[in-house]
Amino acid sequence: MNPVHHSARSAAFPVDPPASLSDPQTIADHEWRAFSALPEMGNHWDRPGWTASTRRYYWFLTTEHSPKVAELAVQCQQPLPGNTFDRVPADGLHVTIARIGDARQVDKQTLDDLADAARLRCHAVPSFKLQAIPIAGSRGAIRMSLAPWEPLLALHQAVDTAYTDIGLHERHPPQDFRPHLGVAYCNQTTDAERVREQIQPLRALAPQELDVREVHLVELRRENRAYRWDVAHTVPLRPQNALATTVGRTVTPGE
Repeated sequence: MNPVHHSARSAAFPVDPPASLSDPQTIADHEWRAFSALPEMGNHWDRPGWTASTRRYYWFLTTEHSPKVAELAVQCQQPLPGNTFDRVPADGLHVTIARIGDARQVDKQTLDDLADAARLRCHAVPSFKLQAIPIAGSRGAIRMSLAPWEPLLALHQAVDTAYTDIGLHERHPPQDFRPHLGVAYCNQTTDAERVREQIQPLRALAPQELDVREVHLVELRRENRAYRWDVAHTVPLRPQNALATTVGRTVTPGE
């Protein structure tokens, strides 16, 4: 099953999804090829609508249960010039699952209702493990690929459905969902080929396991060319030992 489809007007990167949503090598190679086609990288922080006072709500995964992923991120950051890239600190590593909205437009009651609805939806989503795979890039960042995508899409759908469960009509379909783990943000226009030469050897590093047990509803802000957040709600996924059994066997995620 591949529910992700190309949008001609997509701002996602890569524009097209990989041929397989489950095979780690296919996903990693697809993202590297897309990055290899870029002639230059731009300033990640040069985005309309963001100011020092901007606050936005998102659904995030974080890496506190996976210290090896943070160690791998440090390895991936080492070749990058500090005057061109802002390295993501260990406590700033995250995977964006979905955007909720501007904090000025989402009141506390709506936020609480959304978290309650997400708890019901996420109870059906088993916890899962991902591979964090070095390394690729985008138009403005260096990042690790993630595989497989199927459990991430299931989680995206769960929090998105919670949005409509509380009577909000806007939805965030998966067409532009490109899960990844950013490790450094480009802070100026720079030659992409030079960056690729610097990070190409990192592709030989072994992937590390990212353990996903919950999803966080966060209030995001920028501080000194870094993303920081406060957690408003944490929604647990269904523990692996709570998976249903069928004919004496465990039903694994994706079945």
